[in-house]
Amino acid sequence: MIAAVATGGAAGTRRWFMPIAVLLTGTAWLALLVWGQSPYGRYLDHSRWTDAGIAAVLCRALPAGAVVLPALLYAGGWLLMIAAMMLPTALPLFRLFDRMVQPRRDYTALMGLLIAGYLAVWAGFGIAAHLLDAAVHAGVRQSEWLMLNGWAIGAAVRRVLATVRRPVARMAEPRRVAKR
Repeated sequence: MIAAVATGGAAGTRRWFMPIAVLLTGTAWLALLVWGQSPYGRYLDHSRWTDAGIAAVLCRALPAGAVVLPALLYAGGWLLMIAAMMLPTALPLFRLFDRMVQPRRDYTALMGLLIAGYLAVWAGFGIAAHLLDAAVHAGVRQSEWLMLNGWAIGAAVRRVLATVRRPVARMAEPRRVAKR
């Protein structure tokens, strides 16, 4: 049975795929729960956790550590949350890809590339979100009015998203062809 999985056998892979995915998802949730209850739970938060402890020492010791280390820790926590919450929704993609590339010799490499690509895209988004969050916080610190009226940022974001959604929704509508 394990030999079928190791050699890329279709029956072995299909038999073990779902239990392994469920185990990974459950482990990610358990890791998040334990991490959140530990003294290091602040690393999953947006609070100023780099002001104290070992993270503060590393931030001061590393070149650009005040930017790089928080971004890396945030990205690590982000990927853990992605594994816990988004992996179950990606299972149909992984199973479809598994069936498509099963007969190929480079099956293992292709599956590895799919998983690495999936994680890289989500990590990139997480880092971009972290940098955008940092930029918004830096901008708010510059404006006393925004500090007192934080709701204005939410209202502006909502307005921009509403403006963007209309054209995107129209693009998704099926086009009607006029009969001649």
